[in-house]
Amino acid sequence: MLDPQIAKQILKLLDFDDSGTVRVSDLRKAFMGTGLSQADVNEFIRAYARVDNGVINLEELTEILNTVHRKTSRAI
Repeated sequence: MLDPQIAKQILKLLDFDDSGTVRVSDLRKAFMGTGLSQADVNEFIRAYARVDNGVINLEELTEILNTVHRKTSRAI
């Protein structure tokens, strides 16, 4: 499981407007080059974004990051 402080730091890095959320488009860009397919990233966002409003909050981001961590750890 991801350290909650790491998720908070990632949110701060991607929260360009200081709203406490990350735009879905910025999150997609952040995952480019990680080895995850665009389909995987879209699946994670659909699975954990509770409201389809174009942004991800800290709780949703933490769940997405934990899922990505589990998926990539198994691939190694």
